[in-house]
Amino acid sequence: MTKRFISLTLAILLVGAGSVLADGARNPPQKPKKPELADAVIGTYSGVVTSDSRGSSKNNVTLMVVKKGPALVLVTSDYKRLGAVLVPLVAMSNRMILAAGGKSTFLYDPTKRPIRLDYSPDGTVAYSGNKH
Repeated sequence: MTKRFISLTLAILLVGAGSVLADGARNPPQKPKKPELADAVIGTYSGVVTSDSRGSSKNNVTLMVVKKGPALVLVTSDYKRLGAVLVPLVAMSNRMILAAGGKSTFLYDPTKRPIRLDYSPDGTVAYSGNKH
């Protein structure tokens, strides 16, 4: 009886090990996802409104950049004049990231320390800030 018990136990262990190995073959480990362009710029920035056609400059302005697509971000702020704007992005060869078109100016420069963002939603108000 002991021999039969040992044989049965070994058979169960081998079947279990085989299914684990087979599962690994069916579901190979995933490669890490390459970061998308929007991933580089998302975050919170602290800075100043440097010019405003309808008012004076303003200190202590917070800007939030949220990913909406691989190369698309939503820019919002605690300063109403900066509004909420969807900005398509394009990468430059010098590692800078710019607005890919439209009325917005978006200049993200990861080569500066601290990392800096210059932004204007429509050309009437300009913001400059550093990433947290």
